[in-house]
Parts: sequence; C-alpha cells; structure tokens
Amino acid sequence: MIWMDDVNCNGQESSLKTCSFAGWGSYNCGTGENVGIRCHCGCSVNRQWESWSLWTSCNSICCSGTRKRTRRCDNPLPTFGGSSCTGNSEQSRTCTGTSCSVRGNWGSWSHWTGCSSSCDSGYQTKHRVCNNPVPSSSGLYCNGKSFAVRNSNIANCPGKSIIKRFNLS
Repeated sequence: MIWMDDVNCNGQESSLKTCSFAGWGSYNCGTGENVGIRCHCGCSVNRQWESWSLWTSCNSICCSGTRKRTRRCDNPLPTFGGSSCTGNSEQSRTCTGTSCSVRGNWGSWSHWTGCSSSCDSGYQTKHRVCNNPVPSSSGLYCNGKSFAVRNSNIANCPGKSIIKRFNLS
C-alpha cells in the first residue's frame, strides 16, 4: 500500500508528515513514482534568529525618546535537542523628536571696543549673539539687547582750552 503521494517538501520540515501531500492512503501512481528519503536521525538542528524588524518611530515628539526593533527566534524550530538562540530579541536606541521648541539664549558678551575718540569723551560698545542655543521650532528669540554702549573718558585733547565756570553768588 502507498501511504503518501504527491509529496512536496522544502527541506525545513522536522518530519516527513509536515510536508504537503495528497492525503494518507491516497495515491494516483504506480511504482514508477517511488522515491526514497535519506534521514539524518539524531542530528540536532539549532534555532536561528530571523532578520531584525525595522526601527520604530521615536516615541517622543519632543526631546529624548526611544526607538526599538525586534527579531524572533523561530527559524527553524529546533529538533533533536537543538538549542535556542542566544542574544536579545529587542534592541533600543535613544532618539530626539523633531518638533522640540527651543528658546534662544544669549552667548557670551564680546570684549568692549576701543574708545571712539582719541581724546575727550567717546564711547565703547560690545555685542552678543542669540546662539546658546539658537531658537528653533517656533522657540522664542533671546530677551534683551544684543549690544551695549558706555561712555569713555580719555585725556583732554591738546590745544583745547578748558573753560571752568564759577558761580559768584
């Protein structure tokens, strides 16, 4: 009696009965279709990792978050005492959301410039830039002025007379 006919296996099966076939005891052939099977009994088959999934989206819209990916340990199923996969089934990495509103903050002041005049009164200036950090994603610009001015007094100019007023009351 022929028990299996039109058998189709892909080589990953742990048993011949898991291959597709016409059904137990169903056959449409003569002995010309007979085939043999070479078994490697007792050889263990270890379970292997499948490919990693794609990374998930960052779980934070703003600031620091996490992305993850996973993989399954089921390729193929272990047989004859084969071992399971070693390692992690999940990986994660930190990420930053793209919609973080960052308020600007002033950088350091520059040094004061030299006096604008070589004698008598003049002025000096200094400046700063809103770049620590630069405002982004609708974040507010730095509050305050980007420059400062102060008077500077240098020695009297030569050739100029100084007139002093005295109140004679």
